[in-house]
Amino acid sequence: MTKYISEKIKVLSAIAIVIVVYIHSGFHDDELVGMEQNLMIQEMISGMIGRCAVPLFYVISGYLFFLSANSIDSVFDKMKKRINTLFIPFIFSSLFFIGVFVVVDLVPGTEKFMNSNLSQLFKKDFLSILRNIFYKVDGGASPLAGQLWFLRDLMIMVIFAPLWYYLYKYLTWKWVPVVFVLNYLHIPVFPIYPLFWFSLGGALKYLKIPQFAITKNRQLGMALTTIFLILCFAQLFTLEYKEQWWYFKIPIILLGVTSIWFLYDVFAWPDFSLKEHKLLETLCTFTFFIYLFHQPTINIVRKTVVFAIGKTSTGYLISYFVSPIIFIAIAIPVGIFLRKYFTKPYEVAVGGRA
Repeated sequence: MTKYISEKIKVLSAIAIVIVVYIHSGFHDDELVGMEQNLMIQEMISGMIGRCAVPLFYVISGYLFFLSANSIDSVFDKMKKRINTLFIPFIFSSLFFIGVFVVVDLVPGTEKFMNSNLSQLFKKDFLSILRNIFYKVDGGASPLAGQLWFLRDLMIMVIFAPLWYYLYKYLTWKWVPVVFVLNYLHIPVFPIYPLFWFSLGGALKYLKIPQFAITKNRQLGMALTTIFLILCFAQLFTLEYKEQWWYFKIPIILLGVTSIWFLYDVFAWPDFSLKEHKLLETLCTFTFFIYLFHQPTINIVRKTVVFAIGKTSTGYLISYFVSPIIFIAIAIPVGIFLRKYFTKPYEVAVGGRA
């Protein structure tokens, strides 16, 4: 992997996590009753453009996992490393989520900054509590810390990595289209949707993708982005056909992910150096930290902003746009502080990404 590609992955990961924070800074429909403009703006940014963020993470994860996986032994070595880089951070951030709610529960008047009360959770049996915290809540699809569904499913991808290795070995990239088709069969027992993106990332080293000159990458990035945005607007204004649009979900997102990849070359250049852009470099350093701990803290920030401005259409809209910026501006100094004064716990919590 070249230095340019390595830095490209870091920058795109940072951009993707900013998008994820925007997704989770949005307000629910019952909070925006009668505010159609707010709903449309949120849906365009978080629902349409934002849907590319998590698939991009899966593609990058699959690519990095299988890039140098040239033997089954190397696959097992990578799996062992993921215990520290995925499993332990997952446990840390799951417990952090619960800890925040416990603190809020102990401080009078702070419950208004949360979306729900977890007191009922601890009235269940022990196994149900564990399932809600670490797998998925009753009747839902995500753990209590909603953002961790990505990490949960990524760990499942890693657990089955030996199987994916042999599929690559004997079929190369040809089994990936099969996974694409399986997405339309609604198989409930396995996360097929994450598997498609993860396997697509792993298959990139088998696909003979032409290496365009940087100028052609820029032209391609602009063209694909334009097409992607047109489709997003078309879908946004025809939401009554949501069921029909679902069949084009993966192709549209694939178009978006591809456009993001090439669009990077519009703003960067072959001799781009991340260390010359200190603010961006710092954001890249704390990407995983921001991902792990932005819930439920972003919720506190966004509701605080609305409380300060007022529960009006303008207040909600300002909160939606500025809350992620405020949260990241707070999270990075906190990350720097923890890394400096609590180095070992911080390194463990973020899987050694210090």
